[in-house]
Amino acid sequence: MINDKVVVGIVNRGSTILMALRKIQEDNLSWVFPGGRLQSEETEKEAVIREVLEETGILCSPTRKLGERIHPNTRKSICYWVCDYTSGEISLRDPEITDAQWVQPQRIESIITSDLYLPVRQYLHSL
Repeated sequence: MINDKVVVGIVNRGSTILMALRKIQEDNLSWVFPGGRLQSEETEKEAVIREVLEETGILCSPTRKLGERIHPNTRKSICYWVCDYTSGEISLRDPEITDAQWVQPQRIESIITSDLYLPVRQYLHSL
């Protein structure tokens, strides 16, 4: 069975959040929080750690789940996880990602091209 659940990591390092730029937009998504599909026999936390590392070279530690929704653009089930930066430097490892950057939380709303999930918006505003 193919798992259509997607996990994303909102990785916090100091006062910045890790963002990734997709090579090919999905609907109108370009700058995104790193993440991807949950694999079978994998927990959401394991998937977040794997996906963030695969896409950006950054090792993170998921600390809490902000929530889950059906994304208004992609119609996929998305699980949002707050993560602490653990180690690593940005190194692009996924051909679908063309850039990754640490971004100030207040700048994220101007580069995200879709509806920002309310619990994510509230978390970013709390930083």
